[in-house]
Amino acid sequence: MLQSIKGVYKDGAIKLAETPENIEESQVIVTFLEPKSKKQTKQIIGTSGQQLLRFVGEIVLEDLQLMSEAIEEHCEQIDLNEW
Repeated sequence: MLQSIKGVYKDGAIKLAETPENIEESQVIVTFLEPKSKKQTKQIIGTSGQQLLRFVGEIVLEDLQLMSEAIEEHCEQIDLNEW
């Protein structure tokens, strides 16, 4: 059985993030990934919370409750007939 486990290579040694299951001894293939450069940053898309603060209190409480109920009732449901 093949297993993939993350790890870190540092100072000539590889430290695994977890212990392999049911393996006492085995050959391995180590693949070195390109290191992230400090210039590589994840681009944040959307609107900052600071910009949204101006809308605080603009939505009626009853509407907020209806939105919350709709989210709880309908989100993360799978309709198998939809596909």
